[in-house]
Amino acid sequence: MPRTKQKREIHHETDIHELLNSLESMPHWIDVLVRHSTKSYCPFMKWLNDNRFFVDRESKMTMKQLSKEYGQADAPKITKWIHEAYNDILFFHEESPDIFNTDFGIRQKYYIKYGDNIAGLTMWLPVVPRMYEEVRIPFLRAKIGIDFFWVYNVQYEVIETRMDICIWLRGGLPNPYREMLLQRAKFEGKYGLWDEKDKYDFEIDKELLEFYRK
Repeated sequence: MPRTKQKREIHHETDIHELLNSLESMPHWIDVLVRHSTKSYCPFMKWLNDNRFFVDRESKMTMKQLSKEYGQADAPKITKWIHEAYNDILFFHEESPDIFNTDFGIRQKYYIKYGDNIAGLTMWLPVVPRMYEEVRIPFLRAKIGIDFFWVYNVQYEVIETRMDICIWLRGGLPNPYREMLLQRAKFEGKYGLWDEKDKYDFEIDKELLEFYRK
């Protein structure tokens, strides 16, 4: 099919409570960040992690309340630190993933996509998920907008004595029948290289139904 007009990209815009909930799900990663970063947020993030993000509170803590509890920075600065710390964890996953090594499990590189939102993580896990299995990663809600994904593809790359495992995740719930129709459309030439990139999922779904509705 000829290339259509490129769709407008829509990226998730997070808020401070979503960031806190995402960070709270990975205390080990915060420990790693504090050990390997020299930025000004480190003392605050260590304090926040040591206090378990005040998860035992019955209500959400505002930035003003958090600033009062910490006592060493105002609310705008704390908000900035939280945003920066979250983004730096994602940065280290891309640039220095081995610092997150937990010395157990299998090293796996994850490429995650939902709409126009993408992220990359390297994790050491006891098992490798299979095609169409569901994976939940609460840490990614602030980046992607959701925290439930399904396995789109698994690739094993062998380099001498090392094997790299790459896993592609798509946001949402799996629909094997839809994927089968999409692959069929590509095989039959109904879909070209740019169709998946240039169209929204609902547009693709509508066209697949039109192609194969009996």
